Amino acid sequence: MLTPQTPSGEFEAAKLDVYHAVKLLDRAIGKFGKSEDGDAALRARSMLTRRFGDSEDTSQEFSPAEIKRMLASLIGPGAAGPGAPPAAGGAAPRQ
Repeated sequence: MLTPQTPSGEFEAAKLDVYHAVKLLDRAIGKFGKSEDGDAALRARSMLTRRFGDSEDTSQEFSPAEIKRMLASLIGPGAAGPGAPPAAGGAAPRQ
């Protein structure tokens, strides 16, 4: 019988998600400027960086695969993205 292993790959992926969330907060903070919303975003960033650190060793930008994964999670499972071919059984195009 095998011993259960800790899902370290899942934990590292989650930490990368937090890193990307911090980058998005940085963008929002710049757009909000000095306002209540900007202060709230700054506090959220501060809390995340205190817990998870301020930088990611391997990446400074979103990779194309990360962008696709994030968009897929926002759209939901089974949903077709923009530019996707129509689903089978759909209406045939008119000529």
